Amino acid sequence: MKYYILLTVLLFSTNAYSIEITKEAINEMCILNYDIYNGCYASAKDLKPVSNAGCVDVTKSASGAIRGLTEDVFKTMKWDTTNEETFAPILAHKDDVCMDACSVYLKKKKIKTRSKYIADCVKNY
Repeated sequence: MKYYILLTVLLFSTNAYSIEITKEAINEMCILNYDIYNGCYASAKDLKPVSNAGCVDVTKSASGAIRGLTEDVFKTMKWDTTNEETFAPILAHKDDVCMDACSVYLKKKKIKTRSKYIADCVKNY
């Protein structure tokens, strides 16, 4: 569902600057999501939160890295990172990915493998 929301944000943006959704773009965003997911899971293992409030702290501590990784993908795809109307909702989604990873940690579940995560992400687009 979250992947669909991100796609909707990208497709129906009313901004003067639009983002072209291609298979390459979807794949790049799914790889980015996995990198954030995996990194936030590792951070949760290190910080050992015991509640969703702790996951908020994990996400806040990762926010700079999340923004940097997202900007890198945008630059690779030649997308504008200065238009906050387009960029901010995507960053918010990336924070959700981080929260999801922390939630997986809280539930003491194993995270998906990279290939499984990316394949599921691409399929959900």
